[in-house]
Amino acid sequence: MIDTSLVAQANQSQGRCLLSWADQSQGRCLLSWADQSQGRCLLSEADQSQGRCLLSWADQSQGRCLLSEADQSQGRCLLSEADQSQGRCLLSEADQSQGRCLLSWADQSQGRCLLSEADQSQGRCLLSEADQSQGRCLLSEADQSQGRCLLSWADQSQGRCLLSEAANHRAGACCPRPTNHRADR
Repeated sequence: MIDTSLVAQANQSQGRCLLSWADQSQGRCLLSWADQSQGRCLLSEADQSQGRCLLSWADQSQGRCLLSEADQSQGRCLLSEADQSQGRCLLSEADQSQGRCLLSWADQSQGRCLLSEADQSQGRCLLSEADQSQGRCLLSEADQSQGRCLLSWADQSQGRCLLSEAANHRAGACCPRPTNHRADR
């Protein structure tokens, strides 16, 4: 069994340098890639002995920074991306030990904010999206444990509000009748 392997590749014609290092004896894997022609730097480190995975990516030419960390020993996954050139920030965190998934996305350049949270231990899924640039707000919530689906959509730019709820766990209570329609005779 080969415990350690080192692979290094340099391509001067493309202006990039690739370094891949896998050390099975220590249970870690390190990948570092620096491309001067593109102005980016990629660092990926996975340590199986500790049960964590770290990925860091900084691209100065594009003005973005990506950080991804997964710690299996703790059962969580963290993804953070900040792009200053585009004015957006992405944060995603999944904690399997708690059975929840959180996704938060704020894009200042577009004036929108997206928040999505799914808690498998409770059997619910919550999706909330607010776009200030368009003047609309979307809220969608599905609770599988209760067998219902709730969709709420308010569009201020159009001046309307739509609410739809379906309870699938009870027969005959599929969808409530809209109040703006005339009653059936």
